[in-house]
Amino acid sequence: MPKISDASVERILSEASTREVPPSLQSVFREIGCTNTGYRYYRLFPELCSAISARYKEANLKKFDVSKVTKVLNSALAEHPPPSYSEVARRIGCTRENLKKKLPELSKIVNKRYKNHIAIFREENNRQLHEEIRRALLDLRMNGSPVSMNKVRNLLPRKWNDARFKTAYALVAAEMSSTAKCENYHRLSSV
Repeated sequence: MPKISDASVERILSEASTREVPPSLQSVFREIGCTNTGYRYYRLFPELCSAISARYKEANLKKFDVSKVTKVLNSALAEHPPPSYSEVARRIGCTRENLKKKLPELSKIVNKRYKNHIAIFREENNRQLHEEIRRALLDLRMNGSPVSMNKVRNLLPRKWNDARFKTAYALVAAEMSSTAKCENYHRLSSV
């Protein structure tokens, strides 16, 4: 993106300070193409930056209707799968922190419900990964093929994160090895 002149930045900030729907200062910085915090513009145009921030803050304080927000939070509690707390805050049009400040108990419930859902999802995902690895190992052993991590990975119906796959592979392989040793021991001791 071409470098924008300070005069152009001042013009954009001035225009933003009078918009009907007050923008956040950070959104104006993004419009300008600023990829950092915009500290340079704070120093160059402190009055304009302060005016934009103040209008945005005032507009957001006015539009926080507790009854409407409570309805949105309650509706999020009925959704399946549950939306993330960040998504709910985005729908409401406020920050997570502001939402937590205004409605701490309801916010906590929405956040906890999402976290529980994610924990269950991850647990189920791990169970599926272990089962897929177990099936692949059994297939390789039943066919008399040499077993390797790459051969198992290639037999899986979907690709998995490397670290998770390696951990799961080691656990399942150790479990199956231990089970095979026990079966051999029982077979030999019964002879």
